[in-house]
Amino acid sequence: MIKVALVQFDSVPEQTEHDLDQMERIVQTAAGYGARWVMFHEGCLTDYTPQLDKLAEPVPDGSSCQRMRRLAAKVNAYVSFGMSELDGERRKNYADESRRFRSLRFRQHGDEELVG
Repeated sequence: MIKVALVQFDSVPEQTEHDLDQMERIVQTAAGYGARWVMFHEGCLTDYTPQLDKLAEPVPDGSSCQRMRRLAAKVNAYVSFGMSELDGERRKNYADESRRFRSLRFRQHGDEELVG
């Protein structure tokens, strides 16, 4: 059996570093209680924002993905979360045919797996 932590927290729109700090604290706490998969809500990074040009990041090479990847390896757990994605010149949002947020799941050994 795997312990899962389901997380809904008050992310602050357009405050990526603040939200990442919150997520890191939550992941470390959940892992301390034995969770091996920590799942955050959709859009937990930057929340829903009209400023995708400024805040969207490439997946999986963006700084937020890399930070969560390192954290997952450190606590030996899966971490999944939603974020605004920069895909070349395209920013994913509801105006696109694709979904705005891609769920990301990072394995404890650092391999990434993208799930739509």
